Amino acid sequence: MNHRRRQMQGLKQSHHVEHTKEEAKFRERMVAVTSRRDLRGKGKFSGPEMDGKYQVEAVNDWEGVKKLKAFWVTKQRHPGTDFEFFNVVLQSRKEILSPCVLKVMKNEVPRGILVGRIENGSLPIRLGYAVFGRVPIRMLVIMEGEVIGTDSEVIKRQLMVFIDEIMDRERLHCALMVNIKVPSAMIDAITSVFGNRRVCPAQGKDRHWLMSLPKTWDEFLMKRSRKHRYWLKRLEVSLIRYFQDRWRIKKYTSLEDVIEFVDAAESIASKTYHRVLGVGFRRDVETFRRVVMEARRGQLQGYVLLIDDQPKAFWHCFDYERILYLVATGYDPAFRKYELGTVLLMRIFQEHCGRQIDMVDFGLGDAGYKERFASEYFEETSLYLFPQTARGILLNVLVRWMGWGNRTAKGILDRLKVRTRIKSYWRRRVEARTR
Repeated sequence: MNHRRRQMQGLKQSHHVEHTKEEAKFRERMVAVTSRRDLRGKGKFSGPEMDGKYQVEAVNDWEGVKKLKAFWVTKQRHPGTDFEFFNVVLQSRKEILSPCVLKVMKNEVPRGILVGRIENGSLPIRLGYAVFGRVPIRMLVIMEGEVIGTDSEVIKRQLMVFIDEIMDRERLHCALMVNIKVPSAMIDAITSVFGNRRVCPAQGKDRHWLMSLPKTWDEFLMKRSRKHRYWLKRLEVSLIRYFQDRWRIKKYTSLEDVIEFVDAAESIASKTYHRVLGVGFRRDVETFRRVVMEARRGQLQGYVLLIDDQPKAFWHCFDYERILYLVATGYDPAFRKYELGTVLLMRIFQEHCGRQIDMVDFGLGDAGYKERFASEYFEETSLYLFPQTARGILLNVLVRWMGWGNRTAKGILDRLKVRTRIKSYWRRRVEARTR
């Protein structure tokens, strides 16, 4: 206990010192980037629904970004474009060259913000899960693909015009618009400026699953079929039968919990197929800073299921604007048959029914549990936007060919009705190698 207390005191002190040092390094890096690259292009345009002039400006230094904080934090509605989270991303990813926040001004007052960054990335050449190589690219990444503070279609279209200018002036290979609703005014703005030939999906349309959380646990259960209710109740009964009182669930919410939760989650995540794919939970600098941020703001909802005091399954969640976001999960493959992730998920739902949560956000993906429990969904996609340059054209062709190849392969496997079985077999092979 004393060791854990000293460790947490060290965490608080070292976090403050490291944050100060890294903030200084971050500023130095931003100054260096700004001195060698000028992103402060400006463009003026008129909006028919408002009098006067708008001005669009790209802010590429942290001092400029901080000046937008007052407007930003009052208008932000999505954790992916949260001001503090954006700061965490900028400080954690070495591939980022600079922030690139597009602000729309009118009479010196902010009217909208499009959150982005410029980074050295790579385009994976892949077929399904297999990656055959990577093409290095320098790109503008727009986070969550929506404008903070306005729904104006005119402003969205002019922002796309400005992005086209930035790619040309900065000699970027492409821009990536992440997680855009389909259909939406943003999609219309993109196609009106870039047309269909210069826009290519980075991924196909994917379903984003949500669940309206009932006020009581009994109401939640009554919304399931009789067969589903029986199955859910049977899971915990099976755990009790096999492990009796040797299993328990622990919840993590405070700053003092961060180290233990991150360590426990990492011990499980390292055994999953997600790790081989390079997705899911990973104990790196960005994840650690993010969990610290969530704990400090009172948003962290971490859950770990232990058997014989050893972590066997986890969920990383946080609440934001009355929505519970399920960020990452994992379980020990050796305990697959016990459905530990589902047992843990039911405890999460049960604890939050009737609390300050209206909705559960499962995120993107085709995992079976999302479709089983979700009450609604909408579709999203991520889009590459290509400049009219030789490299932009070549990348455009490459992305389109990969998309065609993947769609063709999926279509063949779907017609043969073997795609799900192949995915399950591959995942189990991967999990067996991680043990």
